[in-house]
Amino acid sequence: MRTDRRFHLLWFLFLAALCCASCKKRVAAAPPQPPAQPAPQPRAEAPAPRPAAPAPAQPRPAAAVTPAAFTPPRPDVRAVDLDQLFKQNMQTIYFDYDQSEIRADQVPRLEAAAKWLQQNRNVKFRVQGNSDERGSQEYNLALGDRRAVRVRDFLVREGVDASRMTTLSFGEERPVCSEPTETCFQRNRRADFQTTSTN
Repeated sequence: MRTDRRFHLLWFLFLAALCCASCKKRVAAAPPQPPAQPAPQPRAEAPAPRPAAPAPAQPRPAAAVTPAAFTPPRPDVRAVDLDQLFKQNMQTIYFDYDQSEIRADQVPRLEAAAKWLQQNRNVKFRVQGNSDERGSQEYNLALGDRRAVRVRDFLVREGVDASRMTTLSFGEERPVCSEPTETCFQRNRRADFQTTSTN
């Protein structure tokens, strides 16, 4: 009986050793486990794009201004009227050939001129002597000067202040007629007037 127990015990140990060896082989044959992969990191979300800055406000174009229609300055009506009145009242004085004496038929004109000048004391003017084309230029300049002086002196005697007028001779340089006739010569033998100031 003891022999049977020993036999059974040895047989049990043999089987146990055989099982242990089989387990070791299985453990060795098992493939190695792959290394654990790191858990994927969550992807950071891209920051939301900033809203575009508003475009700077464009300045509004200035409203077009229509230029006012050009209005020329109005002439001084009084000055225009006075200049016209001067021409009407200061009539041309005519002379005989080669003479500087005031003709009798020209006296009323000068008297009327003197009266108007006394009523308009702010008017200053020039007496201009002229001649026809006959004679030398130098002679006619001197003749024109004598005629202007005679007219000035007449007006002074009539009460017109001498400081208001000057004299000038053009001789034969400013004819109003160019025909070689006596009628034309008569028109050029004259003394006429030109305003220099109405202030």
